[in-house]
Amino acid sequence: MNTEEKKPTEKPAETTAVAMASTDATQVPAYLQNHEGPTGLEQLHKFIKPPRLKIVQKQASDELLERFAIGDIISTPSQELVVNKGEPLLVAPIFFWAEWCTWNPYALKDSMDTIAFRTTDENDPLVSKCRNPNMRTEEYKVGGQVQLDGKGAPHMLSHCEHLNYLFEVLSGPQAGLTCIASFFKAQHQDGTNFNQLIKMRKTPLYATQFEFRSYQKKYGGNTWMGMRASNPQTGAPFASEKEFAQRKELHLEMAEAHSKGEIVVDHDEPQDSNVVDGAKTDTTENAKF
Repeated sequence: MNTEEKKPTEKPAETTAVAMASTDATQVPAYLQNHEGPTGLEQLHKFIKPPRLKIVQKQASDELLERFAIGDIISTPSQELVVNKGEPLLVAPIFFWAEWCTWNPYALKDSMDTIAFRTTDENDPLVSKCRNPNMRTEEYKVGGQVQLDGKGAPHMLSHCEHLNYLFEVLSGPQAGLTCIASFFKAQHQDGTNFNQLIKMRKTPLYATQFEFRSYQKKYGGNTWMGMRASNPQTGAPFASEKEFAQRKELHLEMAEAHSKGEIVVDHDEPQDSNVVDGAKTDTTENAKF
């Protein structure tokens, strides 16, 4: 009788290598590289939710403040660094649209969606609320009853005009990323100034290139970080002929998607509650870009 203790069978080296390779989602298996037929992706183009630029504020979560400095510009939802505080970010705007949103009360963010209502219809009654300083907030009601917080104060809805830009990042670790910058509330004036810079070029929107930088803003004793656009010092002010043709094609694609309501700006958190509202902007003219 063989009483010799059996040793565990070791995995062959090649098996381990295959297992490790299978975790790399960028390596498409050979049998899929020439696939023909249905993919299940045919309808996904109807739901466009690009990443959004976000400026790290002093009110940010501890998690963000451990990873980034106040004033850094990052992309969400991936939370990857796009450019450090105050440094230039070269960008190419592709498409602009205005949007009007009603934000749910911040204190109720864990029990309801961030955005209660949104529209791109310039004739919607919400537009007047967003542009009138006396109508930008209203009491949150359920069944006609004002909802109160723990101190007896009413929960408030906020009505905000958003100036949205879809653009391509041309510099930094995220170069090549197509994402959105949404200028609203405290950032609204920065968006208005960006609109004016673009119109001064007197060329199609998607022919231009600019720089973004974060900077500190102050108003009424409050301080926060904004994002300012300027003519570029680190790159050309206009696209090359080849780039222009490519961006025109993308612009037309996004214009069609917007007309069908297929572009969604993902606002993952409420706007800062301690900064000033933006002023009225002539988005009707800007929307002609």
